[in-house]
Amino acid sequence: MMPEQSPKPNSVQGNAWQRRVGRALLDCDAICRQPSDEKVARRVTEFAADEKWEVRKVVAEALATMPETLYRELAAGLCGDSNAFVRAAAERSVDKRNPVSVMVEGTTGKIQQAFERIAAKHGPEAAHDAIEFAHQVTERHIRSAVHDIRNILPSLSLDAESFEKTGAKLKRKLERVQRGCAYLKNLAEMMSKYSEPLDFAVVPEPLAEIVRAAFASAVGQIESDGRSVDGVVLSDGGIPEAVMVPVSRYHIEMVLTNLVKNGILAHAVSATEMKPGYVRVEAAIDGGEVVVSVRDGGRGISPTDLAKLREFIPGGSSRRRDKSGTGYGLPICRRYVEAHGGSLKIESNEKEGTTVAFRLPLDTSNGRL
Repeated sequence: MMPEQSPKPNSVQGNAWQRRVGRALLDCDAICRQPSDEKVARRVTEFAADEKWEVRKVVAEALATMPETLYRELAAGLCGDSNAFVRAAAERSVDKRNPVSVMVEGTTGKIQQAFERIAAKHGPEAAHDAIEFAHQVTERHIRSAVHDIRNILPSLSLDAESFEKTGAKLKRKLERVQRGCAYLKNLAEMMSKYSEPLDFAVVPEPLAEIVRAAFASAVGQIESDGRSVDGVVLSDGGIPEAVMVPVSRYHIEMVLTNLVKNGILAHAVSATEMKPGYVRVEAAIDGGEVVVSVRDGGRGISPTDLAKLREFIPGGSSRRRDKSGTGYGLPICRRYVEAHGGSLKIESNEKEGTTVAFRLPLDTSNGRL
């Protein structure tokens, strides 16, 4: 296929569209400097629909720095333009713009960039459908992998008596095998929790009681690994006993346990020791929802790792020094919260700590904060 080329216009026609190209350049520059100028915005919109592809290409090239409202209005059409040069220019602008549009939230990741490109080309609804389809495919593959791991693990189990009779060198190798098997077992469990179909009953539960149970569970899990949590103060912010949330207790308690455990481990300075700090769970009313926040005073998360965590891709982990992490904890937390009709967000600053907040519907029949 021959590449598209600009036709050779006669002098009168050529002068007309070339003048429009010049005006489009001026207006695109002006709207970037004066985003609130509605007259210029209307002219830019007209240039984006101009009959000459050269004029539309000017607008496509300026998309990256346009005001957000105008960008969203024009991006999808220009990315789907009939002219290949216009489409390519628009797609380059979308790629350039993605980091700019999420600067407040931190560096964007590749998944978010892909989502923005799909949304720009085909609309937000198509992008959400694509993400949902990807989740379904991922869950199916994970269930298959869990099945394979569980089939392999029994053949790797070691006989304790034979293990004790081995030499020192072989014993070290076998210990590594044991650790690997323990990791695989934990990984299979987490993968199963992430991929299992969610069909649970929801009943009103006391939030304060769920928080206390999560504290006990998180501390128990950490101490069972030979670590001390001394010096890390846990507090619930005085959540009233009367506050009820309609939830599946098992799933939301697991969410809080995981978040509290992460908060405690954020204070780790070695394999067994923690620096002094805190993990605080707070709750606040926002309309018909309760916002539960888990804050810690630990080491925090770098912008790069935070961007990856916010994509909630199972299998990734920001705890570089904690090799036991599977990277499924936060994705599972978000999945369980969203299954309750809520949402989950992460904020963090290095050396200052991390806050994970999630929303749940509030049962106001028996009490308020």
